[in-house]
Amino acid sequence: MYTELIRKRKSVRTYKAEPIPMELMNQVKTYLKKDNGLFDVPVDFTILHEKKDGIGSPVIVGADTYVAGKVRKQKMRNYLLVMLLKNLFFMLLL
Repeated sequence: MYTELIRKRKSVRTYKAEPIPMELMNQVKTYLKKDNGLFDVPVDFTILHEKKDGIGSPVIVGADTYVAGKVRKQKMRNYLLVMLLKNLFFMLLL
């Protein structure tokens, strides 16, 4: 009954095989340099290219540019202290 609809569906992970405009790429790079990461855990972002960096994905079709991030292992104690201080700061603002 719905098999025809299922066969015709298009994955949302399918992208146009167009290059990203340089202006937009520069905006993304600028944003990634400013991002503090979730809960102020520093994240080192890099942009990878399928051919240059030898990467790809079997479930993402049409994309040749990816953003990858890495974080330094954090001790839970540091994370909890940061969250506690943030919560106290917000409570003081109320």
